[in-house]
Amino acid sequence: MAMARRLAPFDTRTAFTSPTVPLVLAASDVVQIASADVVLDLGPKRTDCTLVLEIDSIEIASNDELYTFIVQGSTVEAFTAGTIRNLATIQFGATEVLPGAAADSIVGRYYVQFSTDLGPHEDLQYVRLNVIIAGSIATGIGFRAWVSIPQDTQ
Repeated sequence: MAMARRLAPFDTRTAFTSPTVPLVLAASDVVQIASADVVLDLGPKRTDCTLVLEIDSIEIASNDELYTFIVQGSTVEAFTAGTIRNLATIQFGATEVLPGAAADSIVGRYYVQFSTDLGPHEDLQYVRLNVIIAGSIATGIGFRAWVSIPQDTQ
């Protein structure tokens, strides 16, 4: 029996990157467009979401590359210190540095669920994508990223 394909439509209002041109990073950074951090406003109430990552290229030739994608939330659009919470994390890289000796990462589409309600904290209206890169990086990682929100919660 074939599994149903996940529905995670691209929406320009919840995009971290271009839908067609991969963003390539070779150093740690918050995802930016035109030198400005991309901050999404998901609204003042709890929102259950899915981060969709389309990995188009990944460099792991030195066997020490590690790429950590962190969805961060804040009650403040400027993400000032003390207001930032990590909502979800996914790692890609070489098996030699991935926790639990996970297999080498490959290109493809990945889904990471998260909520803007993090327990006792207030709802985190704003989200951004922070990418931490470690290892001997030459070309880095190429990806497209967006947040998919179920239609019944929009």
